Amino acid sequence: MNHVNKALLVIFGIIIGVCIAFIPRGCTNKRERPEPTLAGQELPAEGIKINFDGLLDVYLKPYSGSNNSPRVISHCKILGVVNGGRNSGRTSSWKGGYGNHFGNWVCLQLEDGKRMFTPLSDIEYFIELGEK
Repeated sequence: MNHVNKALLVIFGIIIGVCIAFIPRGCTNKRERPEPTLAGQELPAEGIKINFDGLLDVYLKPYSGSNNSPRVISHCKILGVVNGGRNSGRTSSWKGGYGNHFGNWVCLQLEDGKRMFTPLSDIEYFIELGEK
């Protein structure tokens, strides 16, 4: 290797070293999030845990072309997400399994014990009804 190539490698190494030294500092300076407010007042800082063991009224997005009111699934329980929300590793053809089509679907247990499956993205909100 000639002297010019060695000099270029040294300069390149110095530039890379400086970049590595300063980039992490810029990434660690996170802006503090403002406290959530409602009507100009801070909300309580207490973390709320959702009780999925009790009964819920689940409100689903309306069908397109409907009257825009949410569909209500009353007195149900959320059992979980199909395949834990992860790709099952199966192929995408119907012969090979579900693929990831049902990977983001939630399973609801209806009042009569039947199970209903709906896309997780269809849930607008739910209301806790308490334990049963």
